[in-house]
Amino acid sequence: MIPVNSIEIPERFVALASEWYSGSGSMLYAVCSTGGLRTGTNCPVSDYTDEDDRKRKWYVALWRNLSSEVLESHRIACREVYEYRKLIASGSKLDCESICDYERMVSDSNGLAEFLQFCHITTADLEADYNLEDWENE
Repeated sequence: MIPVNSIEIPERFVALASEWYSGSGSMLYAVCSTGGLRTGTNCPVSDYTDEDDRKRKWYVALWRNLSSEVLESHRIACREVYEYRKLIASGSKLDCESICDYERMVSDSNGLAEFLQFCHITTADLEADYNLEDWENE
């Protein structure tokens, strides 16, 4: 069984998280500030499960939430790339700063897509290993 808190997030995704988090309460902030995703000490309490099961469910819930935030960040980056491409297609000249922003946004969009795939695979592996594929977050 995959131990809770054992999955390491590649450094390139941690670096992306530091560019895309929306505040100290976000999952991306947790990733960039700790270098990983940990359950911590605020695990929800439930009368229906033992402590180990509760920790596994909490870990899966954290990964699901991270996937959602990475997806939203990816959507934003794609929108930005689209807007830049519309400007370029219209014949607008981009200054040096805008060109650098565009190139960074393309790179971030690609990196976020890879990060999202990593999150989906990790979440699916955890759900399967913990037998939680059909479990709904409480």
